[in-house]
Amino acid sequence: MFAQRPDPSMDRAAVRAYLLAHAPNIDGPAFTQIGAADLRMLFEQYDARSFDGVLRRSLGGTPLSFRVSRRMTNSLGLTYRYSPPLRFEIVVSTTLLFGNFDPGDRPVLVCGLPAADRLEALQLVFEHELVHLAELVAFGHSDCAADRYAGIAHGLFGHREHQHRLITPRERAAEQGLLV
Repeated sequence: MFAQRPDPSMDRAAVRAYLLAHAPNIDGPAFTQIGAADLRMLFEQYDARSFDGVLRRSLGGTPLSFRVSRRMTNSLGLTYRYSPPLRFEIVVSTTLLFGNFDPGDRPVLVCGLPAADRLEALQLVFEHELVHLAELVAFGHSDCAADRYAGIAHGLFGHREHQHRLITPRERAAEQGLLV
């Protein structure tokens, strides 16, 4: 479906540099604000660099929207396929994104890769969601635990796992002795 990229980290570094220079809210690796416009810019950069424009062309006129959510506490990102009418949405959790990377925090993994900072975590989860989008557009369904998904994610982005190991609000509460 998609050709394996020779070095996914080069695309990631180029997208990072572009975002740091042009994104409306991403003012550094430890940014404290993010909006739909930033996510749209991420999509445009990854579609151009990693997918050679295939995602945008495959969507045709099908709407694709982006949103940030404070209510998502277990998933860093989600991709939805709605119908009728057919439309797609990618959502990123600000609760999890901003709840990590404080001084003294344990290291986090996103897609089986260490994320050095908030921006890298955002990029890794967005790559993950783009693979979901590609599968939803091409096949009508997506399962990140399936072999096809794993092959695409590894080939395009070097992802090693489909799960993330971030600090959750539940873990933060447990650190302070609060248990549910």
